[in-house]
Amino acid sequence: MTPDQIQLVQSSFAKVVPISDQAAEIFYARLFELAPDVRSLFKGDMVEQGRKLMTMLGSVTRGLGNLDTLAPVAQRLAERHVGYGARPAHYAVVGAALIDTLDKGLGAEFTPDVRSAWETAYGTLSGVMIAAPTRRPRPEAGDTAVKTFIRVIEYWVPSEDGSLLEFGGGLFGPAHRFAAVSQNLCFGRGEGLPGRAWETGRPIVLKELSGSYFRRAAAAKTAGLTCGIAVPIFKGERLSSVAVIFCGDDEEHAGAIELWGNDPEESSDMTLVDGYYGTTGDTFEFISRATAFRRGTGLPGMAWDAQKPVFLPDLGKGAGFIRADSAVKVGINRGFAIPCSTLDGSSFVMAFLSARATPIARRIEVWEPDASGTHLRRSIGFSDAAAKNEDAFEAIAMVGNAPDAAGAIARAFASGVPFTAEPMIAIPVAPQGRITAVMALHF
Repeated sequence: MTPDQIQLVQSSFAKVVPISDQAAEIFYARLFELAPDVRSLFKGDMVEQGRKLMTMLGSVTRGLGNLDTLAPVAQRLAERHVGYGARPAHYAVVGAALIDTLDKGLGAEFTPDVRSAWETAYGTLSGVMIAAPTRRPRPEAGDTAVKTFIRVIEYWVPSEDGSLLEFGGGLFGPAHRFAAVSQNLCFGRGEGLPGRAWETGRPIVLKELSGSYFRRAAAAKTAGLTCGIAVPIFKGERLSSVAVIFCGDDEEHAGAIELWGNDPEESSDMTLVDGYYGTTGDTFEFISRATAFRRGTGLPGMAWDAQKPVFLPDLGKGAGFIRADSAVKVGINRGFAIPCSTLDGSSFVMAFLSARATPIARRIEVWEPDASGTHLRRSIGFSDAAAKNEDAFEAIAMVGNAPDAAGAIARAFASGVPFTAEPMIAIPVAPQGRITAVMALHF
């Protein structure tokens, strides 16, 4: 922003301060008119909420002359709003409501130059806030750095008119450039990896991002991402979101992701549709392609039969993993499988197989409804690395809006949309369009 623009924003806001209560009322009325779905995000006294809004705007306008100081404040504010359920798509609506409020409140004094200055200020601030939730905190002293096989998870949600998929959020770790590119995109049916999963209505494994239809190949290569898996999530017959999981590997870090499928009109078995095997070698992939599972047999068959996630902490023990010998030889020791959403009667299971040096995530949890139907209870909880507060709660009320992990898990179950609570992402599991569980992955 130029000094003149900063002065215009600050002087025009000073004229709004005497009518701050009315301005806040106008703002929220316009916001709920433009985006009725956000009304549910506000639970408290709206008069008090309006005063908090005006106080925040005052602090922001005063800080425009020193963006280095303002940016961390905006980032912390954004992280809290992500916990409340705010999505990147909401920022454009909030900006429109703000401009309309200023136009109505200032009247003739809201000149084209003042409007332009406010639009620039809001664009700068919202850019910082959208990027903030993708940043992971640096490990504290004594933390052990763990390089997980899953490097990035993002999710896309239908636009208000249902014609596009818009960026919903995600966890990007150190892949800041990839995050920045992603936040500015949207996809139509059949466009890019999210759009193709939307169009086909089934999971897609894209084993090579470079040289493909993947639109962010250069940024992905820079971030060390080599494979993408898009999983559409349906709630009933409606697409609620598309989750996209990205993996990376090198000579020391390996794992595998497999997509298993069954078409009941063709077979009673579940066979390998596609897979990404990193640096595990050709032998394990060959054995996998020659293997078929009946319902309830093997890791994919168990998830297919249960219609909920299945976790095997040690593939070398017990009879649950048929390919145990070949898996152990290439260093794969854990397996996690989830049934996927489809609407055409076919069944798909995504299986994550992790090597010893590269866990799927720092911690894996699965949350399922209890018998009362009022709470979610943890049915699986496993950590390959020390994770703080991993046993902080055992049950979660299904109706929750807290800006923490429990609130994110409850909202994911209720909405069919993933939610983040750094450094965790909660992803609904919805085979055949029915949400049966939430998997929480901690990074």
